[in-house]
Amino acid sequence: MIITLTSYAQTTNTNNLTISKIDSIAKSKNITVATINYRSLTMFNDRQILDNSTLVKKQKFYFDGPFLVLDNYYFAIDKMFYFLIKDDYIEFYFQVQ
Repeated sequence: MIITLTSYAQTTNTNNLTISKIDSIAKSKNITVATINYRSLTMFNDRQILDNSTLVKKQKFYFDGPFLVLDNYYFAIDKMFYFLIKDDYIEFYFQVQ
């Protein structure tokens, strides 16, 4: 199976909509913690290898302008690949190139 990932920069309006959506979901489900995961895609002998790793384990999160903040780490929302809602936390995924 070959997976091709595309990363794109979001506009300020898209960032604001993304933050609003995440805030809305978090408040409705009473979620205050999140994890930060990253995905990396590498080539090895004409094969693509996809790796998922956790960068920041469950921590309280908040937004500071266009940044997602966990445990004094700032992550640019426009670099976020996607997010998943779990039972009691949110998983944020960022792509590393």
